[in-house]
Amino acid sequence: MKVTFRLDRQGRVKGLKVVSTNSNPWVQETATRMIRVAKFPPIPKKVIAEQGHDWVDVEAEWSFRI
Repeated sequence: MKVTFRLDRQGRVKGLKVVSTNSNPWVQETATRMIRVAKFPPIPKKVIAEQGHDWVDVEAEWSFRI
């Protein structure tokens, strides 16, 4: 399963999208719930200065075996 999302400067998840899945609804719901409830730290000021913007785009992929 692969997802994409953006972290804003406060570490909040924005625009969570499932971009590929194994068609198992439980797996998809569990993975997206994990991301929604995760506590990401704020983006460090140094990273914001280096990137020139105050967000981070994330692409993550998992394999689940049930």
